[in-house]
Amino acid sequence: MDRSRRTNLCPKVVGAVLAAGLSGAGHAQIDVNSLIQEVSDMSRLYSRASEPYKMIEASSFDRRSISQDRDTWFANDDFGNYVYTIDRNGRREYVMLDAKGPGSIVRMWSANPAGTVRFYFDGSSLPKITASFDDFVSGKVKPMGAPFGYVAGKGHNLYFPIPFAKSLIVTIDASKGAKPQNLYYQINWRKYRSGTEVTSLPDSSIDQKQLSLVGDSLKKPRKALLDEVSRPIAETRGVSLMRGSNGRFILGSGSPGLVKEFSFKLDRKSVGDESWSDPAAWQHVLRNVILSIETDGTETAKVPLGDFFGGGLNLSPFETVTQSIDKDGWMRCRLPVPYEKGLVFRLNNYSGVDLTATGQFKQGDLTISKPYALHAQFLSEVGSSQPKRDLSIAKLTGEGNYVGTSILCGNNSRAWWGEGDEKIFVDGESAPSSFGTGTEDYFGYAWSSPEAFTAPYHAQTRVGGPENLGYFANNRFHILDSMPFTSGLEFRLEMWHWAETPIRLDRVAFWYGPKDQNPPPAIDLKKLALKEIK
Repeated sequence: MDRSRRTNLCPKVVGAVLAAGLSGAGHAQIDVNSLIQEVSDMSRLYSRASEPYKMIEASSFDRRSISQDRDTWFANDDFGNYVYTIDRNGRREYVMLDAKGPGSIVRMWSANPAGTVRFYFDGSSLPKITASFDDFVSGKVKPMGAPFGYVAGKGHNLYFPIPFAKSLIVTIDASKGAKPQNLYYQINWRKYRSGTEVTSLPDSSIDQKQLSLVGDSLKKPRKALLDEVSRPIAETRGVSLMRGSNGRFILGSGSPGLVKEFSFKLDRKSVGDESWSDPAAWQHVLRNVILSIETDGTETAKVPLGDFFGGGLNLSPFETVTQSIDKDGWMRCRLPVPYEKGLVFRLNNYSGVDLTATGQFKQGDLTISKPYALHAQFLSEVGSSQPKRDLSIAKLTGEGNYVGTSILCGNNSRAWWGEGDEKIFVDGESAPSSFGTGTEDYFGYAWSSPEAFTAPYHAQTRVGGPENLGYFANNRFHILDSMPFTSGLEFRLEMWHWAETPIRLDRVAFWYGPKDQNPPPAIDLKKLALKEIK
C-alpha cells in the first residue's frame, strides 16, 4: 500500500490491514509481535529490561493540578483536557497524545468514548488508523477484540500494543455527536531510549497463531500456566496454625529456583455465626493471618492474607492473570517468585481462632542470574475523609519494576469515595509522569460502578451497598504496562471523597527489585480491626 495515501478505515478494515500488514518491513528489535508476547509474559518482570523504557501516562487530568504548593493540586475537572487542538481539512481534532518516539502504547482507557480516533505515525499528516473510539477501546476492532479490549464495570479498556518508530499523535474529533469537551481518557505508553529499533504497528504483520495463544492465556490464565509447566507440584502439605502461632513452607536447598504459582487454603477448626464480631468469620480470619515471604533469608513481603490475594474480606471467586480465588477457597498467586538459595512462605495467625493451612507451589526453571525479588507491602489509613490529601501507596528507593496495586476501602457514606487521582513520580521527577483521572479509572472501571467484575489485569472483587456504602476491594496489575525505575518510584493516591465521613483505605503495593532494598514495614495489628458498616 502506498504510505502517502490516506487510509480512512472502518473497524473491519482496520482488522484486515493490521492482520495482513501494510508493508514488508524488515525485522525490528521491537514490533507488535514481540510486544504481544509480553502481554501475559511475567518472566520479564523480575529482571532488568533488555530494552529500557519509561512508562508515561497521557490523560485528561485537570491541568490546574500543576503544583503541590497550590490549592489546585486536587482540582477535579478531569475531563475534556488535551495537549492541543489542530484543524485538518476543516475538521477540529483534539490531541490526546503527542509522543516523541520510539515508543509503544500499551493501554488505553475511557469512561465515555465517542467520536473518531485517528493515529498519525512517525510524522505523517495522514492517519494510518481511523476508527470509532468506542469500538476501538471496547474490543470491537479486530485484532484488538476480547480479551485485549473489553468493557468492565462501565470502563472501556484496551490492552494491545501499538508501537511506533519515531512519533505518534492520537486525536479525537466531534463526529457522531461526540463532545470532546466531556471526554475522560487515559493512554499509557512506553518511551524507549533514543536509537531503539521499533517497527510501527501499521508496518507489521501480526502472527495470528501467537495472538490466539496469548488471547487464550488471558481468558484462562491458570490453565495456561498448568499447560506450560510440566514439573509436578513441588509441595502440597498442611500446617497447623494454632492461634498465636505461625506455619512455614520452605522451598529450595541452596540452589536457584522459581515459583511460578503459590496457593494457600485455610480451614477453620471452629465455625461461628459469621457475624462481624465473630473471630472465626472469614473477614476476620483473612485480615489477621499475615503472609510474609523471605527471599534468600531476607523478608521481602508482609501483607494480610486476604489483601495479598485481592479478595479483601471474603473468598468470592475471581480470576485474573496474576491472582485467583477458586470456588473451593484456594487463593492463588501467579506473580513469579525467583530465588537464588531458598524461599520461606510464613503464615502468622493473629486471628484468635485455630486454623489449618495447606500450601501448593508450582515451580519452573530460573534462567537468569541475580533476579529481582518479589516485594509486597501493606499500608493502612483509618480516619476522616477530609481534608483532601495524597496517600502513599509506595515510596521506593533504588531500582526495580512496579507491577501492581490493591486497595480495600471501607466507606461510611453513600457518597462516592474514589475521585482521587494516581500520581506516579519516577526517578526523582518533580512532576508525576503518570497523573490519572480518578481511583476507579486507575482500576479500569468507571462512574463509581458498584459492579463486581474480573478482567485479565484488574478486578473489583468486593462491592458494598447500597450505593457507595460499605467495603470495596479493587486490584490492578501492570504486566505490559509495568513501570521500571532506576533510582526510585513514588506512587501516591489522592484521598478525595464527596463527603466528610470516617473512612479506611488500606493498600498493597507489589514490585520487583533487589531483595535487600525497601523492606516491608511492620503491620499495626490494631489497625486491622474491621467494623460492620451500616
